[in-house]
Amino acid sequence: MVTLMNINIPLLLDTGAHVSVLPRSLLAEIMTLPTQGHANRHVKVFGGREVILDGPVNVKIKICGLESVHPFYYVDSDIPVIGGYDLRRVAQITIDAHSSSSSSVKHRKNC
Repeated sequence: MVTLMNINIPLLLDTGAHVSVLPRSLLAEIMTLPTQGHANRHVKVFGGREVILDGPVNVKIKICGLESVHPFYYVDSDIPVIGGYDLRRVAQITIDAHSSSSSSVKHRKNC
């Protein structure tokens, strides 16, 4: 569970994702979306299909003891909140598959 803009939300730590992604519907609930002129990024998803992500937009996040403003891309699709490599690196999150847990090395806190 993470806190985005003061709202508790489950987050999927995706070891195959390079960037962090939000569904557009959730982002629209927590902030005003840019109406035009926003950037986008082309990424390949599992299976090799290309998807265009909008953004990034900076979102206030609290994860594993770290409070920060982090860039999230967004997509008009029903997806879970995805924490990519970029977020794991900033928060210094390690995943322990054996014990099914994650923690922050930097903040010495279980997530």
